[in-house]
Amino acid sequence: IPASFPTVCLQVASVTSSLFELSWALAFYQRALRRSVLDKKNMTRTGTALQFLWRFCTIGARVFALALFASEYKLWTIPVCVGHWGVMTVWIMHQRTHFCDNEAGEKRQCEEYVFNMVIGAIYLFCFLNVKDGPTRYKVTAYYTIAVLENFILIVLWYVQTDPILWYRLPAFLGIFASSLMGVSIMAVYYCFCHPNGKLPDKDHQARCC
Repeated sequence: IPASFPTVCLQVASVTSSLFELSWALAFYQRALRRSVLDKKNMTRTGTALQFLWRFCTIGARVFALALFASEYKLWTIPVCVGHWGVMTVWIMHQRTHFCDNEAGEKRQCEEYVFNMVIGAIYLFCFLNVKDGPTRYKVTAYYTIAVLENFILIVLWYVQTDPILWYRLPAFLGIFASSLMGVSIMAVYYCFCHPNGKLPDKDHQARCC
């Protein structure tokens, strides 16, 4: 065990730095995106910080839940990921995105389907808004599914893995805590730090997708 300790430390540092960079990139992408649109209010520093923490917690929980599940169930990870990807891709197609239209406004259907499938793969780990408009119902739906999946994956791993592993219980509790903390921070962001302020109670445009 002592001989492998430096390797474990390097692996933990590598994973943590990757999660940090990805979360940082997503938070500042959102900030830059709002700044590029003249009629949208920019995110505050507090809002950006909350975005970063929300992403860091939820993506971290997602990555570790999938990794631990894969460590025990091997090839069963493939249908889990493909099933999630398929559901997310259909959902994105239902939103009728228009990222691949040509200059004349004509829709390039094949390219749009490929774009939707790529975004569906991204949705395996994190939410990325692809349709302009209020996002509270979208993020609620996405994170309800993601947290439920994390719960199922980590429970299946916990009952299957060797009970003598020192990280068995810490990993089990840590993924739960990280998921709930991420969702809680997201709720604080949308309630208090969203640039548009508090959204109205009824928004039929948001409900449809």
